[in-house]
Amino acid sequence: MKVGINVKTIIKEFAIAAAVSFIIMQFIRPVTIMGRSMEPTLSSGDRAFVSLVAYKRTTPERGDIVVFKSRLKDARGKSKTLIKRVVALPGEKIRIEEGRIIVDGKELVDNVSLEGMEGYNMSERIVDNGCYFCIGDNRLHSTDSRSLDVGTVPIKKILGRVVYRYFPLEKMAAIKTMV
Repeated sequence: MKVGINVKTIIKEFAIAAAVSFIIMQFIRPVTIMGRSMEPTLSSGDRAFVSLVAYKRTTPERGDIVVFKSRLKDARGKSKTLIKRVVALPGEKIRIEEGRIIVDGKELVDNVSLEGMEGYNMSERIVDNGCYFCIGDNRLHSTDSRSLDVGTVPIKKILGRVVYRYFPLEKMAAIKTMV
C-alpha cells in the first residue's frame, strides 16, 4: 500500500472549499457584538450570523435586529456599524413617555426593562419614508435613532438581519423577532 500526498487532490479540495466559502459569504456574514447596547439579548463578545439577503425581497419588520452603517464615525473616519432593534416603520409616529415606546398611539410591549428610564421622554417624531427607527435593547446604554447623530436608518444603510448567535456555545440559538 502506497501512502502519498496527491498535490492535485489537495489543490482541488482547497479550491472547492474556497469557492463554497465565497458563495456562503454572499449570503451570511459573521459579526462580533461590541458593547452592551443590545443586552440582555446580545452581549459584548457574542458572535452571530447576519443574513445579507434578508431584505432583498422583503423589508424590515418591527422587532427585527438589524446591522446598519450609521452616520457616526469611528477613529479612522469610517461609518460605524451598529446593531439595533427596529421599533418603528416608515411613516409611523413614535414618541417615548416615561421610557415606554408609543408607536401610532399604541404602547410597544416588549421584554425590555424600563428600570432607570423613568422620566425619559422623547417628543413625537414621524419616521421618514424608506427609513426605520432603531433602538438598543439596553436603552440606558445605547446610541441609536433617539440621537440626532444616528437618526432614522435608511433601508439602503441596512446591511442585514441578525439571525443566529453561534457563540458563546451555551447561548447558541436563532435570534427571534421580538414585539
